[in-house]
Amino acid sequence: MSDNENRFGMFIDGPNLWHTTQALGKRIDFEKLLYVLCSKGAVPAILEFFYDYRPKDQLSPHFQNFLQALKALGFKTIAVEQKNYYGNNPNREFKSRTDAMLIMHATEHLILNHFDSLILISGDSDFEFLTKRCWELKKEVIILSATSNLANNLKNYATSIVRLDKLSKKGMGILMPIGKEDFIAPL
Repeated sequence: MSDNENRFGMFIDGPNLWHTTQALGKRIDFEKLLYVLCSKGAVPAILEFFYDYRPKDQLSPHFQNFLQALKALGFKTIAVEQKNYYGNNPNREFKSRTDAMLIMHATEHLILNHFDSLILISGDSDFEFLTKRCWELKKEVIILSATSNLANNLKNYATSIVRLDKLSKKGMGILMPIGKEDFIAPL
């Protein structure tokens, strides 16, 4: 690796991505996104996608195809078992734990200095401390999120923010309309 290469770690919060794509009515073309990043001299060091699952449920064929497409691009797909929820909300049966798993993985890679730039596809406020620590260690922090899903506390530690709803209007080719064959349901 030469001194001027920029190794990036891309970490995708699957549940947040699902809410973002539903809000936009568009999906991210990860092949084009990786092409754009690599054409600017960035090198993918870590590509990880985290998603919820429940052992008793089957993943939909569309979601399985999506996972296969990510794997073909070099992503590691990480299933995170949902936790039974025993809170006061009778309509809520399970709780997502993908944020905690993503933070743990990204922190391990950060400690081992596996990346120069953190690319976080999520706007969730749970990632504030991760982005802050990367920023303190002089890592570039790039956040991709829709404006409506972007927590204010993440803005403080971002080197740059790609607002997917604004990108959609610029027609960059990274976002595509959601079709019937696309994954549009988490399970």
